[in-house]
Amino acid sequence: MGRHPRKNELTTYAEGLAGKGGALSVKIGGHVSACKSCQAEVEGMRSSLEFIHSAPDLEPTPDFTRELLLAAQNQRRLLEQRRGRQALASIARGLSY
Repeated sequence: MGRHPRKNELTTYAEGLAGKGGALSVKIGGHVSACKSCQAEVEGMRSSLEFIHSAPDLEPTPDFTRELLLAAQNQRRLLEQRRGRQALASIARGLSY
């Protein structure tokens, strides 16, 4: 491999190592085994992924869920208002011609 793998390639490789059974790229593996910089990056990714897999699932509190849903509704309302203004502006431009 004449270049360093892209970040997404290293992430996919690290996921394969952490998942114990995923498909591993021989090409990426060859590069990682010879490149100290990529080895360190993959090791950090693999450690993070293993920690995430071992962490217990967390159940959000009812207050958090309510706040999240309210924030999503507000964002949707703002987007709809913005689209409405854009549509009106487009109609006004069309009429001005």
